[in-house]
Amino acid sequence: MTTEDSTAHGHREEPDPGTGPDGEIDRLTREAARCREAADPAGEAGALHDLGAVLADGERPDEAAAAFARAAALYAGAGDGAAEAGALESLGAVLADEERYAESAGAYTRAAELYRAAGDGAGEAEAVFGLGDALVGDERYAESAGAYTRAAQLYRAAGDGVAEADALMMLGLARHIEGHAQAAVDHQHRAAVLYHEAGEPAGEARALLGLASVLADEGRPDEVPGHAFRAAALLHEAGDPSGEADALEVLGGALRRTGRAAEATGHLHRAAALHHESGNPVGEAAALSRYGGALEDLGRFGEAVVQHGRAAALLREAGHAQDEGKALLSGGTALGKAGRPQEAVAMLVQAAAVFRGIREWRGESVSYLGLGDVQHRAGWLDDAMASFTRSAGLCHANGDPDGERLALGGLEHVLADRGMPPAAVARHIGRLAPHLGPGGPRRGAAAPGPHLRDEMMPAPVGGGLLGRFPRRRG
Repeated sequence: MTTEDSTAHGHREEPDPGTGPDGEIDRLTREAARCREAADPAGEAGALHDLGAVLADGERPDEAAAAFARAAALYAGAGDGAAEAGALESLGAVLADEERYAESAGAYTRAAELYRAAGDGAGEAEAVFGLGDALVGDERYAESAGAYTRAAQLYRAAGDGVAEADALMMLGLARHIEGHAQAAVDHQHRAAVLYHEAGEPAGEARALLGLASVLADEGRPDEVPGHAFRAAALLHEAGDPSGEADALEVLGGALRRTGRAAEATGHLHRAAALHHESGNPVGEAAALSRYGGALEDLGRFGEAVVQHGRAAALLREAGHAQDEGKALLSGGTALGKAGRPQEAVAMLVQAAAVFRGIREWRGESVSYLGLGDVQHRAGWLDDAMASFTRSAGLCHANGDPDGERLALGGLEHVLADRGMPPAAVARHIGRLAPHLGPGGPRRGAAAPGPHLRDEMMPAPVGGGLLGRFPRRRG
């Protein structure tokens, strides 16, 4: 729900287009002061409510929140529950945008109570939907599911199928995060049906993408391509190249997971082109990274390096350091597989430096893991020992025993290749990591390929499931 929508339930006048935002702020501030001097709390509340909306539009959230809170208090004093609810709903929206989710949830909760007391089902539905968003932001997923369920019920009672579908999509997200996979699938599927019945192709596509993402996360990749392909077709027909690109990335990822990397490359290449045409360099970089991963799946490492390098350059220019590091890590690993160890080392050192610069220890650790593998395969055993030891040390310092075991497994192989007897290797590893106990290192450490990188790194470039859903209805 936008600020403008929420204030429709209370006081909201259209600003004077001739004054501009600053002039409107001055006018409304004076109007509030005049009403206060005239002992007109209702007039003051209305002026403050309108002022809050202008301030919110002007990206002055703290002042907007103060204006909405004061307006709500004045409406409450005047006994105008409907207007108070509108101001609280606007307050909840501003607070959520500022990631003050617990406070936002409180404002939305009170707004919903007031709407319910006034018999305003539409207002209650909007407030409860906003409450669900705030609770998701606060990671209170079970409570958010209850809010979205209530919102869907109210929208259904009002015959608003599109709004019901919005609520069901978010309900599916909450259920998925809670671990209720089949419930999540059911909600996303129902949302897609409702959008289809309402003639809303963009909404249907979003729901299908949500459904595809849940299925992929639940280890059901064979079911994903059909939904993702349908979403891409709908978004193409709707003239939404950015959305179509997102759908093609989901499709490409599903095809890779089912061993159909050759098909995936075409879709991922097309996704990158669509992002480029849309002027979205970060989205383009995400698609290029995934395209590079598909090329790696096919053993086309030289081509993959080019795509990872292009992605890193775009992300560096955009100031997305963490994702730049991930692209460099992918490129360095591909260079190693392509038999170009010196170039691989240079790129992996660069990746480690980027991660170190933003204090992303896990990325730095994985970069050193990849370095150790490349150096080991090239016969640079002293360098490999140093890299594996550095990776293990980072994992140890940050409480990651599994990552530490993996790095020490690589170190164990290097020591063995240097001719150290097995008993001496065991003593050396034991001195480095006595805290690991009998489990010792994880043997068989290898280059951090796509699956290992996915396991050890944060979410991939381009956002997760939440980013594909409307955070607030508008």
